[in-house]
Amino acid sequence: MSEETTNETAVVTESVETEAGIVGKNAVATVETLDELVLIIRSQREMLVNSNQRNVNLFNQLQEFITEKSTGITQLDGAITAVSEFVNDDTSTDDEHVVKLTELQNQRSKSVEQIQNADTQRRNVFNSITMTEGALQILTQVLSKAGLQDNVETKEIHETKVE
Repeated sequence: MSEETTNETAVVTESVETEAGIVGKNAVATVETLDELVLIIRSQREMLVNSNQRNVNLFNQLQEFITEKSTGITQLDGAITAVSEFVNDDTSTDDEHVVKLTELQNQRSKSVEQIQNADTQRRNVFNSITMTEGALQILTQVLSKAGLQDNVETKEIHETKVE
C-alpha cells in the first residue's frame, strides 16, 4: 500500500515597495499594462548602458594607472641597480647610498602593491562590463521580439582589452 503525498505551495503577492539591490531605487511593486513593462525595460536598459559606460571609463583609467606605475617601476629598477653599485656588505647602514637604496626598494614595493590592487579592480570592472553587456543583449532581444527594437537607441560599448 503506497501513500501519495501532494505538496501545494501557496504564492502570496503583496504590493510592497522594496529596496532594489545595487541600484538603490524603489522597485515597482506591480505592472498593470504592457506599456508599463516596456517602459521599465527601456529605463533599465538605459540605466545599464550608462552604468556600463562609466565602468568602461573606469576600466580605461585603471589601465592607464597600471601602465604609468609599470613605467615607474622600470625607472625605479634602473635607479636601484645604479645605487646598489655603491653598496656592498661592508657599507654601513647609515651611508647615504644604503638609505637611498632602501628608500627606492620601499617605493618599488609600494608601487607593485598599487599595481596589484589596481589590477584586481580592473578585473572586477571587466567582469561587471561583461555581465552588463549580456544583460543588455537580453533586454535588446526582448524589445526586438516585441517589435519595439526600432525605438531603442543602441549605444556601442567600447571594447576593453585585458592584457
